[in-house]
Amino acid sequence: MDNDKMNKGRYRLALKAKKRDMSVSIFGLEKIPAEPLLKLALEEIGEQESYIEELEEKVRQLEKERMDSWKEEKKALAHEVKTEAFLLAKRNQYYSKLEARLVKASEHVRRLIDSRNELLKEILTLKEQVQRLTEERFNDK
Repeated sequence: MDNDKMNKGRYRLALKAKKRDMSVSIFGLEKIPAEPLLKLALEEIGEQESYIEELEEKVRQLEKERMDSWKEEKKALAHEVKTEAFLLAKRNQYYSKLEARLVKASEHVRRLIDSRNELLKEILTLKEQVQRLTEERFNDK
């Protein structure tokens, strides 16, 4: 804590004590001298101020730990996002390769089907020719 604040507290305590003489008895009661009370009060103030400083240091330390933890969490989250984005990009790349292969395969299948249809037509025409030729042979005989 600031020395100015500490000095202000001691000064106020000293002013209060100087206003009235505490050693004079009032109402027939003996009074404790003010100096030991002031000394005790100042010791307590010093203890309280050191305790406040300890608590402030703990707060600073906890704040630092919280910030470090937040930074680590942010870093971990960023790493997770990057990893997820990388995996998504790889998956999309894999899917596009598969799609290209599928398009290529479907084109190949279409060509094979067309080729088969042409062969079937050719077979049909050949069968018709064979049938005509056989009919012509049987008719010529």
